[in-house]
Amino acid sequence: MKKKFEKIWSLLRRVPLIVYIAGALIFEMLFIDENSFIQSFRYSRQITQLRSSVNHYQQIVDESRARLDELRTSDENLEKFARETYQMKRDNEDVFIIVDD
Repeated sequence: MKKKFEKIWSLLRRVPLIVYIAGALIFEMLFIDENSFIQSFRYSRQITQLRSSVNHYQQIVDESRARLDELRTSDENLEKFARETYQMKRDNEDVFIIVDD
């Protein structure tokens, strides 16, 4: 056991100090630092998820704007929307709501 330790120690003494410092810095950059490669990977994955959310909500906004423009331009569409959504009716008519189970 002592011979193995002495052998390892003699090998470690031959390695210059700059190699230890460089190894420690590389280890810190890879795993410990706030801007490590692992953290960069997590950030890029989060950015990808957020961009997909932005695209999803942008699509919803575009559809809502198109629907709003459609309702603003045509009185017939506005009346149809009011009848379907709010079950509005004229004074001289009856409305029957059929619910499918």
